[in-house]
Amino acid sequence: IVQDLLSYARVPKPSLEETDLNALLDQIVDFAAHHTDMDAVDIVTAFDLRLPRIWVDGDQIRQIAMNLMLNAGATMPEGGRLTVGTQPGADGFVKLIFEDSGSGIPPENLEKIFEPFFTTKARGTGLGLAITRTIVEQHGGKIEVASEPGRGTTVTVTLSAKREPA
Repeated sequence: IVQDLLSYARVPKPSLEETDLNALLDQIVDFAAHHTDMDAVDIVTAFDLRLPRIWVDGDQIRQIAMNLMLNAGATMPEGGRLTVGTQPGADGFVKLIFEDSGSGIPPENLEKIFEPFFTTKARGTGLGLAITRTIVEQHGGKIEVASEPGRGTTVTVTLSAKREPA
């Protein structure tokens, strides 16, 4: 809990490097697939090969992706499917998409999920998505969630492909 609090309070400025997001996400998916919370989850990738290389902090993108994948896995304890994909977006943006077949998020919770300390998990701190949103915003991006109870959740992270190193 203390480590999560420190991470939230001190999210460092991104250290940008030109990155192949497809390759980075492929490594993260491989790592996540071996996590015990993902045993019953079938992880599928849908990477768009036209995706340009972009300037991001690879470690912070890893943190975002792992958090979103483990959150998805937690909604599918009996098994399910998680699709991790990329797409070129409009106006020089790229999209990272995490789509699960889990339990979904009730509408009354959807607006609260990025609030610090909001959690529905018995052992959660409620800081994972708050940190995720901070990192995305520090990259000049945005994060959106669409969910339907009983049908799953789609999280879309949109990042600029035009960003140059600072």
